[in-house]
Amino acid sequence: MSIFLLVSIFSSVQAADLESLMQQGNALYQQEQYPEAIASYQQILANGYESGALHYNLGCAFFKIDELGLAMLHFHQAQRLLPRDDDVKHNLEYARVQRQDRFDLPEPMPAVKTFINLRKSMKVSELQILTIGFWLLFVVSVIVYRRNRHRAMANGIFITSAALGIIFLILGGWLMDRSLDARDVGVVILSESANGHSAPINNSEILFVVHEGTEGQVVQRSEEWIEVRLPDGKEAWLEARDLGTF
Repeated sequence: MSIFLLVSIFSSVQAADLESLMQQGNALYQQEQYPEAIASYQQILANGYESGALHYNLGCAFFKIDELGLAMLHFHQAQRLLPRDDDVKHNLEYARVQRQDRFDLPEPMPAVKTFINLRKSMKVSELQILTIGFWLLFVVSVIVYRRNRHRAMANGIFITSAALGIIFLILGGWLMDRSLDARDVGVVILSESANGHSAPINNSEILFVVHEGTEGQVVQRSEEWIEVRLPDGKEAWLEARDLGTF
């Protein structure tokens, strides 16, 4: 019991300290002391705590000091934790406009764009809870139906069970899709520019040059290099020190 109380007290003190750092960072941000605000926010991350609001604040602070790559990295991390937050989405899109690199990609049809936004609107943890919840409701409804199948209310119970089963299957498929999607690792260029090499060797052929804020997907990686696929499909090896992953 004594050990439990000590752990509880320590956790409460640590939470209070982290909240104090967050308030301090927010105050410094309001005073336009952005590097100092960043230092306060990063202390929170160093303590092993993160949240959508923390990454969002870091993104805004880095943007204010023209660190576009780091701003976009934290906006992406905020979006992972707050997928339906309009402010996060707006700031990420606004940061993208500031990038030097442009990719002429076809605009998806409105229906496709809506589907993509809906698909990414739920976190994996949220879908897990919903899937388990509807599975339990489906099981209970089946049990109730079996016990009342000879009564007048049987048809209504059967329809309810069928509807719950369909919702469970949809959520299960959505959860599987998001779980697979969560394994994909995105990257953003943090340095002013970075060379895309044909192989993970410094003297290999340079295929293209990308600039701060450009996004891509990790194809494979080694200790010091990451093979990246750009939005237009081009692939090359970039030095890991030039990239942030999310």
